[in-house]
Amino acid sequence: MRLKLLALIISLLFMGSVLTGCAGSDHDQAPNVFAEPIKTEKTLPDDFYELAERGVLVSKATNQAEFNEQWEYFRLGEAPAKVDWDNKAAIFLGIFESGSCPYEFKYAELNAGKTDLIIHLEDDSHGRACTDDATPRTIVLAVDKDETANVNHVEISNFYGISPRVEFYDYDANY
Repeated sequence: MRLKLLALIISLLFMGSVLTGCAGSDHDQAPNVFAEPIKTEKTLPDDFYELAERGVLVSKATNQAEFNEQWEYFRLGEAPAKVDWDNKAAIFLGIFESGSCPYEFKYAELNAGKTDLIIHLEDDSHGRACTDDATPRTIVLAVDKDETANVNHVEISNFYGISPRVEFYDYDANY
């Protein structure tokens, strides 16, 4: 099962890189009104392969205790950052990326119904070829708590030629 999932992820990464190359985002000037990066690191949870949907694992924390647990679960280094929990929530995003063209968070937006958070990432290829390896990446974002209160799905815009839409992983229900 684990090998089949890994083969699927690698196939998706390869197909996406063939279809899109390492093109940059068309939204270079898009505003980032309510999301800001807290941390990015080349790590993923140990059970990422078993839990990821379409190569993506995403979860949400709304208090410091959940945040600390997920920080450890995603195997992030250093002490967890402090977040203004009265106004913010945290999104943990686990993905794979090309080792030679790592992703950076560009901006996030809500869909019209405010039920999906659409995350826009950009690689730093600048027109050069990217390797087809799959290296880990976790991105932690602080988002507006009120604006994202009803969000239950995250879509990664143009992630290797696809835009996977996945539900938040319920960390507490599984541990």
